[in-house]
Amino acid sequence: FIGLGAVSAAVMSSADSSVLSASSMFAHNIYKTIFRPNASQSEIILVMRCGIVISGAIAATIAISIDSIYELWFLCSDLVYCMLFPQLLCVVYMKSVNSYGALSGYIVAIILRFGSGEKAISLPALFQFPGYLDGRQLFPFRSFAMIVSLLTIVGVSLLMRLVFQRGYLNEKFNVLDVNFDDENGRDNIEFQYVSDTTHREVRVGTVSSCNNESLT
Repeated sequence: FIGLGAVSAAVMSSADSSVLSASSMFAHNIYKTIFRPNASQSEIILVMRCGIVISGAIAATIAISIDSIYELWFLCSDLVYCMLFPQLLCVVYMKSVNSYGALSGYIVAIILRFGSGEKAISLPALFQFPGYLDGRQLFPFRSFAMIVSLLTIVGVSLLMRLVFQRGYLNEKFNVLDVNFDDENGRDNIEFQYVSDTTHREVRVGTVSSCNNESLT
């Protein structure tokens, strides 16, 4: 019983940290940054609580529907490579990227990755790349999705900068409030720390348009 209790505590610790960090990032990076920049702290907390319920329900549904933990772990690693790696690469090494490019890169990566099919969640392939045989993708579609996402981030970022700086679009259409006058050509990031139930700290990034701040 002691060993079972220890395992249960370890699993619960990881689960509640993941759920809290997901809801915190949604509340700060998406809800407050894009939809409600002037949202009060109590409103953000309410959104976080709703996000905990929703993300917990989604996680429980996925855990029940998938038979293999290994397949779920492999799928998570797959999504990190296809969707998050291009974002990290651009944030660290490319000064010209902005929120428009990042959002476009996410969308392209999601479409290409899930459109290629996924056996773990019984998702059929919408795109049949060269070498497709008997339901299997022999083409390196994961690397393809990653590279296309990376090119999309850079291309859309440069395109939106050109469009707004040359006046092809009025500033009122700058819905993501990107500061294109910044010499660095990118949104800077302010980090906030949100304590979770295990008394560890989850690093949550919120996008702002402050000028000439270093990314740490």
